[in-house]
Amino acid sequence: MKKVPLIVKKRVFFCSAVIMLSMFLLFTFCTDDSGTGLNKNYYTLEIDKNPIIGGTVSRNPDEASYIGGTKVTVTAEAAEGYEFVSWSGASNSTESSLTITINTHTTLTANFIETEDICVGDNDNPCDENTLPSKFKVTFDTDGGIPASISPVVVDSGKTMGADFPEDPEKIDLAFDGWFDGTVKYDSSTVINKNVTLKANWSDMAKTVVTEFTVTFDTDGGTPATISPVKVDSGEVMGAKLPATPTKTDLAFGGWFDGVEQYDAATVITKNVVLKAKWLIIGDAAAPTINTMSGSSLAIPLGFYTTMDLTVYASVSDGGTLSYQWYSNTTASNSGGTIISGATGRTYNMPLPTTGTYYRYVVVTNTNNNVTGNKTAEITGWLISNTVVPPKDRHFNSDPAVKYSYFTDSRDGKNQTYLTVKIGNKTWMAENLNYATDQSACYDFDASYCSKYGRLYNWYQAMEMCPDGWRLPTEAEYVDLAAAAGNWDKLKSKTGWPHDEETNWNGTDDYGFSALPGGMGLWVWEDRGYGQQLYVDFFEGDSWGYWWNATETDADHARQHSIRIGQGYLPGNAPKKDALLSVRCLKDD
Repeated sequence: MKKVPLIVKKRVFFCSAVIMLSMFLLFTFCTDDSGTGLNKNYYTLEIDKNPIIGGTVSRNPDEASYIGGTKVTVTAEAAEGYEFVSWSGASNSTESSLTITINTHTTLTANFIETEDICVGDNDNPCDENTLPSKFKVTFDTDGGIPASISPVVVDSGKTMGADFPEDPEKIDLAFDGWFDGTVKYDSSTVINKNVTLKANWSDMAKTVVTEFTVTFDTDGGTPATISPVKVDSGEVMGAKLPATPTKTDLAFGGWFDGVEQYDAATVITKNVVLKAKWLIIGDAAAPTINTMSGSSLAIPLGFYTTMDLTVYASVSDGGTLSYQWYSNTTASNSGGTIISGATGRTYNMPLPTTGTYYRYVVVTNTNNNVTGNKTAEITGWLISNTVVPPKDRHFNSDPAVKYSYFTDSRDGKNQTYLTVKIGNKTWMAENLNYATDQSACYDFDASYCSKYGRLYNWYQAMEMCPDGWRLPTEAEYVDLAAAAGNWDKLKSKTGWPHDEETNWNGTDDYGFSALPGGMGLWVWEDRGYGQQLYVDFFEGDSWGYWWNATETDADHARQHSIRIGQGYLPGNAPKKDALLSVRCLKDD
């Protein structure tokens, strides 16, 4: 095998190293994530001129293509007889020299205009008829608006800008008012007869003057269903633009309204507005109907109520609005009374300061502005009379949680007023019956006992003496009463029972039943110095209460219920029917 000289091996190794180093450097140069090296992005800049002979354009740096991000300065120079106007394409600048950043393939056009036909006169040396050019240049100053620059417009002498008139610029929070040369406003139809720079005029949006408003019409179901809106100059009237009167079946047209304000042909228009047709019922306002009134005529003990609510319930058929006025009178009449100041609600809280009879009535008025005839109609409510009578020796519960009602018994001409209370599902008199009959008596024949405890009756009269709508309870109903109350102490009056420093036999009267110890009377056959005669002996006054019920045990006896000091409720025994006991009436179901 032939040996290769060592020097050759070194040369081979040296050449290989050079080649590998070159490839490494080339590879390093070509692979750069930032876009450098062979992978750099190159873009072109194409420059045009309009017209071609209008001038020249130079660039710096002047390259065939540019690495992305390169800044290039381009400068336009107008040829003789021309003037540089603006750039178009990648920029709208009116500066002849500008710098742009190349990040994509870019086209830029330099625009020139001929100057030989453009008058360059000023206010001191205006263009006159002898030097009147054939063209003028209109330039625009947006005064900080967007876009920042707008290309000038070249206009033939005596012509308008027309379609070349630029779109309105914009400015944050301001309204564009137009292009102005001093105080003269220009638009697309303004004749151009000089070189002029127009400046954008800006105003606060909130103060922008609206010169025209739109009036829209809603016929509210009338005919025609729709009416075309009309345009009206600010501060002017609709005049002949007001539409023809619409129609609606069985109704009359009442005018055009914005809320409660009526508009007609002579109304000055100061805003955009929707006018709604108002339709009227043909005829007069309907009379109200009084359905019911509360606060029935009653006799009321003085101090039991200091006021009373009188309420009227009325309705009307035509959709009108009801109003109320209460009146007082000194006679039993619902006319000719005196207006009660401030009493204009459906409910009147009538004060009851003293004894006497109070006469009150109400007039209900319907007001309907949607009719063609009379706008109001009224009805007078019936008379309410309430008599406040001197107080009796009552022992009712004054706790507001106890809800008493009352009714008046006028059978004996005394107009006895009785408190009532509902316990469970039954309505009871809250005091003993005190209706005078020839076979009833006050305890011990003392009238003061009747005022406090009511009268004592035999069973036969007890079955008949309750007022209409009331009756004597059965034994079962007394049992139900006791069950509803829980115990009889809850039914005893809080006052009126014996008590001293050591013992108090009064109850808690939780329900307002207010049971009192009225005692009882029994017939006895005795000789008291006048021979054998029947006498009534009274027992247990101020310590026991006895009440008849409607349950008989035989022909001569009937049940009763009693409450006694120290013992509470005792189951009813059956005294003879001629015994004299208290009566509580129960309202018919």
